[in-house]
Amino acid sequence: MTSEELRRSEYAYNKRKLLLIFLVIVAITAGIIWLGFHPPGDKDPRVAWFFVVPGTAFFGILALLLLPKLFSVEPGLVMSTAGIRLPNFPGQILP
Repeated sequence: MTSEELRRSEYAYNKRKLLLIFLVIVAITAGIIWLGFHPPGDKDPRVAWFFVVPGTAFFGILALLLLPKLFSVEPGLVMSTAGIRLPNFPGQILP
C-alpha cells in the first residue's frame, strides 16, 4: 500500500455466482448449437442457422470473457483514497 492509498477496500468476485453464470451461458450456447443441427421439421434449416451463428458467437464470447475472472486471484475492485482501480485498467487509477 502506497502513501496515496491510506484507506483501501478490496472486493473480490463471487466465484460461486460467476461459475453459475458461466455454466448457464455454456448451456445456452450448447442449446443453440443443438438447435442448429436439429432444426424444427417444418421450418427451413437455413433460417435456424441465421439465428444459430450470431447466438453462438455472442454467448461464446460472453463465456470467454467470464473465464479469466473465474480463475483470477486478484481482487475485482480496489477502492482507496487515491481512486478506484479496476483489473481491466491495471495501470490506471480512476479518480
